[in-house]
Amino acid sequence: MKIRWLLPVVWLVVLFGTIGASQAAGWWEVSGREDVVAGTLTVDDLKGWMSVQQAADGLGVPVEVVIDAIGGAPGAVQPENVFKDVEVAVPGFSLDDLREILRVRLSPTPAASPSGSPTPSASPSVAVPSATATHVPQPTGTGAGESSVTGQQTLRQVAQAAGLDLAALIAEAGLPADVNPDVALRTLRDTVPGFEMQQVRDAVDRLS
Repeated sequence: MKIRWLLPVVWLVVLFGTIGASQAAGWWEVSGREDVVAGTLTVDDLKGWMSVQQAADGLGVPVEVVIDAIGGAPGAVQPENVFKDVEVAVPGFSLDDLREILRVRLSPTPAASPSGSPTPSASPSVAVPSATATHVPQPTGTGAGESSVTGQQTLRQVAQAAGLDLAALIAEAGLPADVNPDVALRTLRDTVPGFEMQQVRDAVDRLS
């Protein structure tokens, strides 16, 4: 009878003793990480252990969107990089800042009418003439719009595309007058402390 209950006790001692020894030696590690299900995350769910690709999948956006929001030198951030390593590769990077940038970029914005006010939806009870049903008026300004500004563009390219004066764009974006206008926007964070590409997007929007 003693042998019957003694064997399970010995087995449990060996099992937990092995786990304890493995943990002490660094062979057994519980990360606490969870699988990321595509399209189920919000920007507030981003964690330091996640890779850039996992974040993009969880948010349901192309990985280039997340990399562009991170900034840094071209090629400095790869989809497989985890955010805690990005903090080393990209000076000034902060996961909190990334959350706020993505919150702004991924938030839906109402369509604007030529007068600048949201375009009202057509009432179901009002018939729309067929002559105008296929034509939607567009703003007549020459600016490219803030949504067309990407991290690969330079200040000069943005100004040319939006039909703006380069010096006026630089001043409106709050950048130093002697900033290099031929450096990609995503790399300006390395030379201009606190710079965010949203400053240029907002400047284009105001000047257009």
